[in-house]
Amino acid sequence: MLRDPRGGLEEVILDDRTMARALQEKWIAARKAIRVRWHNGPMPVFDIDDVAGQIDTALARASALASGVEVLFDARRDAVRVRCRQRRAGGRQGARRAPGRVNLEAASGDRQQLRLRNLAGAV
Repeated sequence: MLRDPRGGLEEVILDDRTMARALQEKWIAARKAIRVRWHNGPMPVFDIDDVAGQIDTALARASALASGVEVLFDARRDAVRVRCRQRRAGGRQGARRAPGRVNLEAASGDRQQLRLRNLAGAV
C-alpha cells in the first residue's frame, strides 16, 4: 500500500520488476505523474540512502530539536504522552529557559512527529 496524502510524491523505487511495471501501468491509467523506477543494483534499495537508519531515527523515543530541547514520546494503549526536556536548551551562560517557551518550541515539532508515528487519541 502506498499513501501520498499531500500529493508531493515524485518517484518510487522498487526492487521487484513485476510490481514496478504493475504500479506504473496503474498510475498511467490514473493519469498520475509519478515515476516508477526498478532497482536491480548489488545493494538492497533500503541500503542505498540508509533508509532503514532514517526510519529508526525518525521513530526513536526521543527527538532532539535544533534548540537543544529533547521531546520524548511514550505511546501507550490508552494515551500518548509527550514530554519536553531542556537539559541542553540553555540560553546565555547556560541559564535555563522558561518552560512555556520550551513547550512552544516543542509543540511545532510534535504535530509532525505524531503524524509520522501514526499516533492519535488522547495526547
